[in-house]
Amino acid sequence: MAAGAEDHILEVRLEVDTGLRRTGVLYDEAVELAHQIEPLGNLSLIGIYTYRGAVLGGSRTLELEKAGLEEGRLMVSLAHRMREQDIRVDDVSLGSTPTVEYVAQVEGVTEIRPGTYVFYDRMQAHLGACSLDECAATVVCTVVSRPSEDLAVVDGGSETFATDVPPGAEPLNLKGVWPRRGEPQRRTGEAHGGAWDARS
Repeated sequence: MAAGAEDHILEVRLEVDTGLRRTGVLYDEAVELAHQIEPLGNLSLIGIYTYRGAVLGGSRTLELEKAGLEEGRLMVSLAHRMREQDIRVDDVSLGSTPTVEYVAQVEGVTEIRPGTYVFYDRMQAHLGACSLDECAATVVCTVVSRPSEDLAVVDGGSETFATDVPPGAEPLNLKGVWPRRGEPQRRTGEAHGGAWDARS
């Protein structure tokens, strides 16, 4: 409303849910919402964007090339339909770290946005987007307690080792959070207090 009061025009993009079910207008409702944005005097719709991740046909997948190409084609097709109805779409922005090299091949995509591409992480290694050796950041934790011979507690918990994919979820089936040393982390507290089998 501040833009209206000051007579400013804000350029906006419409976020579209293309299958991850995280945020954005549902894909099939995007054109209708774009039509509702168009008459708003202080908003100028300039593009569409999505974050889909490694999703193919509505399910998580390890087939990254197929997932990326499908994502790109979905968004380019949506942009085409909008333009046919005289809706301005300059930007078609999409992509995630595991699919970025494939969405970039789709003609009509104007921007790619890989999130963990700079650092990579264990999830990306399991997806096949990189190797563990290509991960650029390391988290160093301190053992704060050894309550028994087979247990070590560290000052790194779920807030330290965040992941979009919880352990055991298909198709990655990650086990805990330790990629390199000994047994995977068995349980995780929020702020600190991960634990693993220290006998390995």
